Amino acid sequence: MSADYGRVKGALRGLGLEDSLIHLWHYCRLTGDGIPLPHQYQHIDGRGVHIRLEKHVFPHQLDILGRELMLHADRSGKPSVRTLASWNDLARAMNALYYYGEAVFDGDKKGGVMLTLHRIAHQQLPRFSRLSSTKMGRYLALYRFHSLAPFFETQIGIDVDTYFVMAFAVISASAQRPCSNRLTDYSVLGIDPGSAERFFSRVVGTTDEIRKKLIDDQRLGDCWEYTFNALHFKALVAFDADHPERLICPLPYAVESRLTEGIFFDVATKGAGFEKAYGDGVEYIIGRMLQSLPSTYSVSKPVKQRVGKLEFAGADFIIDQNQSRAYIECKAKRLALRGRVAEKLEDLRSEMQHLANAILQNYRNIDRETSEPDATNDAQCRIFSIVITLEDWLLFSNVATDMLERLVTEGLEKSGLPADLKQRVPYLVFGAETFQHAVAAMTIHPMSDVLGGLGAPQYEGWVPSTYLQTCFRDVKTSSMGGFDKDFNSLVHSLLSDAKMRRNRTL
Repeated sequence: MSADYGRVKGALRGLGLEDSLIHLWHYCRLTGDGIPLPHQYQHIDGRGVHIRLEKHVFPHQLDILGRELMLHADRSGKPSVRTLASWNDLARAMNALYYYGEAVFDGDKKGGVMLTLHRIAHQQLPRFSRLSSTKMGRYLALYRFHSLAPFFETQIGIDVDTYFVMAFAVISASAQRPCSNRLTDYSVLGIDPGSAERFFSRVVGTTDEIRKKLIDDQRLGDCWEYTFNALHFKALVAFDADHPERLICPLPYAVESRLTEGIFFDVATKGAGFEKAYGDGVEYIIGRMLQSLPSTYSVSKPVKQRVGKLEFAGADFIIDQNQSRAYIECKAKRLALRGRVAEKLEDLRSEMQHLANAILQNYRNIDRETSEPDATNDAQCRIFSIVITLEDWLLFSNVATDMLERLVTEGLEKSGLPADLKQRVPYLVFGAETFQHAVAAMTIHPMSDVLGGLGAPQYEGWVPSTYLQTCFRDVKTSSMGGFDKDFNSLVHSLLSDAKMRRNRTL
């Protein structure tokens, strides 16, 4: 099959951009959140049968549609005969995207299907992490951390609480309607126009600005479906040059992710102690989760060890329960874009090396601890090595897990560590959100059951999130770490203040 990108262009060029972005918002709300379409959307096929759009179109496909609309839809503002509200026009557009994606797939490329599966995981699985007060509170707690907050305020220009109040307001508005106004008065929430403008400057993009970024990043080969979508960074579109205050939110999910995990790209700075502050902040929120464990657990931070002239800090946390022990290493490093898209295997390998290094670091910690003369030699003690990253690396495909396994094995050999260390002490990699679920499970079940289950033959190849959701589906994760209380307290406080301000004006 030949790859004809012209078919994609032809399917989208006759559609008006503003009109299409609004329809896209409605379709995203339907497929992502189950919100029914307005009654005027009557999708009928050629036989007169009503079509349930959510059975034919999926959220990640709408993400690609939004990207391609920004590139090819008509931006003139002139009325168009064709519209995405029509089933025929929508089907034509979606079919063009589907067939081009199929045409450029290269199953014979090094990495083949497994590399594509890795890309698919990073394209689709993050959408299952739904926004909640716990998730918002986790990021609020992270950036409130004493040594990280100054970087936040310097880089973004507003304080942490103000940012999260604005984020809450904008995410709520984007979930209710596709259009908003940048000049909305937020003073009822205690936010002045200058602070609101500094917030919007981060997430609003003009059509020209977004389109230029998309052209720069475009890849027409087998990575076409998975390349970076500038709508994830500039998630609110200022579509009218004469009225830049008028905004459209085509992808509600993109607003949510941009204002939570995407904050990092606004705050990150080289040098000046940022890396340490960020790492300490991640360690802080993991520590808060561990505080939710019951008294049957012992959570400690190991004392620094000195070997000759060298001093070693050891693992970040050690958890003990009965005859089980877990050494925890917290890492702020996220899988970079090149590793997610993985245009070639080397892109993924270079990123996986970072994760392998973290695992090896923890193995060195464990080896020093267990080699001490006064260390417990109880043969019944079951030990786990855990690496927790702030964002989930989504080790979903064999191409990623096998690569990581090889890198860890090679690293153990080069380090001169015991050859059987990996067999005696299995390593587990969690994202912070997934680990929150693990902690919730451990409040009810023994640690050895929760962590050890991942090594059982029937769960081989499972990602930790799927394993936990399957085996410990009824545990309450929201309260682990108290992040939900942090965010709810902020929201309740601002609503109370807003009510008082409104009463004073009556």
